[in-house]
Amino acid sequence: MDAAVGRSRGCLPTPAARRTEIAPLAALWLGAAARESFVGGDRDGCVKETFRRGAKLLRASAFAASNAHLGGALPLMAPVDETLSAEDLAAGQASLRSLLTGFWGARAVHAAVRVDLFNALSARPQKTDEVAQSLRIDPRACEVLLNALVSLGLLEREEGAYKNSLVSKTLLASDSEYRQSSLARAFSDEWDAFGSLEETLRTGAPPRPVIPRDEDEINARRDEASVIAPLIVKKLDVSRVKRVLEIGAGPATYAIALAQASAGYEITVVDSQQRAPLAKQRIDEAGLGGRIRVETADPLNADFGTECYDLVLIPGLRLLSLDLAKPLVKRAFQATVSEGRCVIDDILLRDDRTGPLPATLLALEMLTRAGGARTYSGWEVTDLMQTEGFIRVQIIPLDPSAHSLVVGIRP
Repeated sequence: MDAAVGRSRGCLPTPAARRTEIAPLAALWLGAAARESFVGGDRDGCVKETFRRGAKLLRASAFAASNAHLGGALPLMAPVDETLSAEDLAAGQASLRSLLTGFWGARAVHAAVRVDLFNALSARPQKTDEVAQSLRIDPRACEVLLNALVSLGLLEREEGAYKNSLVSKTLLASDSEYRQSSLARAFSDEWDAFGSLEETLRTGAPPRPVIPRDEDEINARRDEASVIAPLIVKKLDVSRVKRVLEIGAGPATYAIALAQASAGYEITVVDSQQRAPLAKQRIDEAGLGGRIRVETADPLNADFGTECYDLVLIPGLRLLSLDLAKPLVKRAFQATVSEGRCVIDDILLRDDRTGPLPATLLALEMLTRAGGARTYSGWEVTDLMQTEGFIRVQIIPLDPSAHSLVVGIRP
C-alpha cells in the first residue's frame, strides 16, 4: 500500500505542469503553483517571483495579449507583507479582481454559445450589424459582447469585421470534430446551482441540484471525451488487447476512438436503458455499428461476466458516491482477465485535496449535484482498486489536460 501511495503522489504533477494552452485560467494555476513550490526560506522572494512567473506564463499563452490584466497569479495566496512594492500590491489586486470577476468572462462565453454566435461567424467574417441581424439581438449589446470575446481571445477583429479565432474554430464551432459547445451549455446550466452555493454550504445539500437531461449530459461528455480519448489511446499500450469493455459508455467516445485506432478489437459498451440508444446513435454515426456491441443494462448493477475482457474502461467515478463506486470497481475486477487492465479516467485531487485547481473546483461543482457526487484523490482511487484485487496500480497524467488515468492489473 505504501508504495502505491508514493506512486500516486509522485504521478500527479503540480498545477504549473498541468496548465493548458487555452488559458484564461493561467493566472489561477500559477498562484497555486507558487504556493506549492514555496518551502520555507525567502517568503518575499517567493511572492515576487510569483508575479514574474505569472507575467511570463501569460505572455506565452494563447490569450496573452487579451488577458494581460489577469496579472499572472493569485499572489495573495502567498504571504504578503510591507516589503512588497506598490507595483507588487497593484498586481496582486489585479489578480484578485480577475478571480472575483471570473464569472464575467464565463457568462460571456455561455451567452455567445446560447445565441449561436460562433456558428454564425463560421462561414465568413461579419460586422456588428450583420451579426446582430442574423442572431436577432440588440446591436449595441452585440458589439459589447463581440469586443469582450476579442479580449478573451475567442474572436479576432480585422477592418471592422469579426471572425472566429483558431480556438473558437476548433472548440466552439459546431462543425468541428472537437467542438465543446455542448460542454459550454452544460456549464451554463449550472449557473443557478452555483448561485446557491452559500446555501449549499450551510445545509450540505443543493437547494436546486443540477439534474441534466440524459441527452444533454451525453453531448457534454462527448465534447470532453473527443479531446481526451486520443490521449488515452496514445498513453495506453493496446497492442495485445482484443476484448474491450466500456462501462457507463454515455457517448461511447472511448470505444469509438479505440475502434478507429485498430480493427482488431472486440468492443462492448454498457449503459442504461435511457442512454444506450444514444450511445448506439453515436456509434452508427461513426460508421462503427458492426464493430461495437451495445448492451442495455444499469452499469451500477449489471453483471459484466467473469474474466471476459483484456481492457475495462470506466469513464470517471466522480458522479458516484463511494458506496456506489466500490461495487462497480469490484465487478470490473471480476470482468477483467488475468494480466488484463482496468482503466479509470478522471480528474483527480492530490492526496491532501488542496489541488490541482481543476479538481478542487470540480469538487465544488459536485456539491451542486444530488446523490453524493464527489471528487476522488489519486490515493483514494488507487486504494479502491487495490482493495478489490488489482495490482501494480499506477496513475498516468494525460497532460496537458486535467485528466489522469488510474490503471490496475488483475493478477
